[in-house]
Amino acid sequence: MREVARRIAIDAPAERVWSLLADLESVAVWAPNIVDCRLLSSTRRGVGATRRVRHVTGIVLDETIVTWDEARGYAYEIRGPLGPLYRVQESWTLDPAPSSCIASAHITYDVRLGPVGAVLDRVLIRLLLQRQMCLGLTGLKRAAESSAPVEGDILLEPAY
Repeated sequence: MREVARRIAIDAPAERVWSLLADLESVAVWAPNIVDCRLLSSTRRGVGATRRVRHVTGIVLDETIVTWDEARGYAYEIRGPLGPLYRVQESWTLDPAPSSCIASAHITYDVRLGPVGAVLDRVLIRLLLQRQMCLGLTGLKRAAESSAPVEGDILLEPAY
């Protein structure tokens, strides 16, 4: 398994950040790389909830929640046109402090195509995943800290 992780400090209470994360459809509001999101399941929160997200690239992915830790985070499996990627799982977690928190995103995945896939991972895939995570975390930060629209991105520190 390969993995990529990023984190960001958010100057807002963990409860506020969790309210954004736990509203699974709201990702299209705060993540600038997601243009549309809708629930596919009757379950709106927790294990088994499934949403369909459309990225700015046009890629459509289905994400099914596989773990849920109320007010702390969740993980989901990603299904869709993932090219050389498979067994993709992403998690979002919060580490609360009195009036702020650290939000973390972590993705694990495998790559097909043997040595060619390994090279693709080193020179392209990992960088694309890092960028997508940075966009999502930055959008979450901006949404939690203010009501301003989400635009642009900033560089984030690795989680490890």
